[in-house]
Amino acid sequence: MHDKAPVTKYKLLELCSSTIFRKYLIAKQAASCSIPYAHLHYAKAKVLKKKKSQVGAADKTLEDMCGDVSDIPKIPLRTKKILKGHLSKVTAVHYCGDNRHLVSGSLDGKLIIWDTWSGNKVKIIPLQSSWVMTASYSPSGNYVACGGMDNMCTVYDVNSRDSTGVPKIRREMMGFEGFLSCCRFLDDNKLITGSADMKM
Repeated sequence: MHDKAPVTKYKLLELCSSTIFRKYLIAKQAASCSIPYAHLHYAKAKVLKKKKSQVGAADKTLEDMCGDVSDIPKIPLRTKKILKGHLSKVTAVHYCGDNRHLVSGSLDGKLIIWDTWSGNKVKIIPLQSSWVMTASYSPSGNYVACGGMDNMCTVYDVNSRDSTGVPKIRREMMGFEGFLSCCRFLDDNKLITGSADMKM
């Protein structure tokens, strides 16, 4: 490798196609500093290649990882109450913080607040749009919120009624560029929403 004969284009191509080329670079760097640190770059590349192969070997599928996990025992579930009152599909359900009251939203265009202990309807709230997709009860039980294909979130005050006896609208939050898919109260003054415009 230390001969004084010039390296021709064809000779260089031959060297590139074999591991001799790497040795040639290291020898050339040792003889002169025209290719600085070539051996260091080669060593780093080897280390990175080894790490990459180790990471690849550690990859597992879900089936591989859960192969020795036993099945979850069956939980016996019993029906406590069947709440009947909606005239179409129920699309949203959420419990109040008191674990007694529940709000449900349906494609019949109504929110119903239920007493789950007795199975009775407490309040019926007619909606402006029947395409409700989410409903939420505030932790205090003072407010319910809902939304859906109308691209807005409406908050109702459960404890105050308008002249027709329906809970008053406390706030209408507009500005969503897609349907509202989820809303949840953090407290009586804060609400988090998720919508099809991919914003929260």
